[in-house]
Order: sequence, then C-alpha cells, then structure tokens
Amino acid sequence: MRRVAGISAANSNTEEELLARARSGDQSAYTELITRLTPMVFSRAADFSKNTGLLIEDLAQEGMLALLKAAAAFSFEEGAAFSTFAYTVISNRMRDLLRRRRALREMPIDEAVIADTAESAEDLFQSIEETHAMMQRLRSELTALELQVAEGYLSGESYAETAARLGTSSKAVDNAMQRIRKKMRPPAE
Repeated sequence: MRRVAGISAANSNTEEELLARARSGDQSAYTELITRLTPMVFSRAADFSKNTGLLIEDLAQEGMLALLKAAAAFSFEEGAAFSTFAYTVISNRMRDLLRRRRALREMPIDEAVIADTAESAEDLFQSIEETHAMMQRLRSELTALELQVAEGYLSGESYAETAARLGTSSKAVDNAMQRIRKKMRPPAE
C-alpha cells in the first residue's frame, strides 16, 4: 500500500470528510482525524517550548485539548480547511498558556492557584466564538497578501521567514502587518 505524507492510500479521506463522519458518530473517523493532526500539535508544542521554559508535553496537552475543541467548533460554511482552523486554535491556546504562566509568575501563590484553575466552559465557549468572529473578520477585511502575512504571524514566523515563503521583501511583509493592525483595531467609541 502506498504511503503519502504518513497517510496510507486506503485512508485518504480529507480532514473535513473525517470530521463530518466523526460528528455523525463514526468513532474510527474521529480517531483517524486526531491521529492525523497529532504531529501538528507536537510540532507547534516544540516551536512554542523554545526559550519559554515550558515542557513540550505541557504544551502538547494544551494543544490536544485545543484540537478537540476545534473539532467541535469547526464550521464547514466558513470556507477554510479544518487543518488551518485547528492550527490557529491550537496556536492560540498555546499562546494563552504562555500568557497565563507569565501572569502567574507575577501573582502571589494563593491567587495564582485560583487563577490557573478558573477557566470555565463558558469562558471556553466565548473564546471559540471570538475566534470564529475574528476569522470571519480577517477573511472579509484583508487582502490575499495580508491573509498570508497574518497566517505567518499567527504561526510564529519572523518577517524574514514570511517574506521568503511569499517571495517578497521583509518591508512588504512589515507594510502588510501595519495595514492588518490598522484594519483589526477595534472601532473608536
């Protein structure tokens, strides 16, 4: 049997097909989907663990939770690939973990314990809704180049890496980031 990118030819369903089957109760499709995307979770965990003092295992655990939440929250109508959506949700969850850990270092120990366990289902649902709203806003307001630059930024690429990937200059990437920041600012009240 031929293997492509670690996936056997017999299991060549797209992530979206697997997700649709999983949502209709097919446990093997759910398992296959999670298995396929687990390397991405560990790759992001390795990227985020560099120079942060956090263990890859801790980040991967957060990433796996984010992957499960992405599977529950993904909207087929949005037009993005599930892996792209999952990548964003996983990266955001890991960034949130880094922010929480930094904030905990600055709190008294008793407040830190309470703060670290305070995430509720309602907070999680709100976070997913905010991610959906931001994705819609990005797609509707940014140009194709700006979307690609934003994707590079969200994945942790430097301006130089993004420029090389897009075949443009670092200055063009910087200019695109400035436009993105301007477009994404909350409206003045």
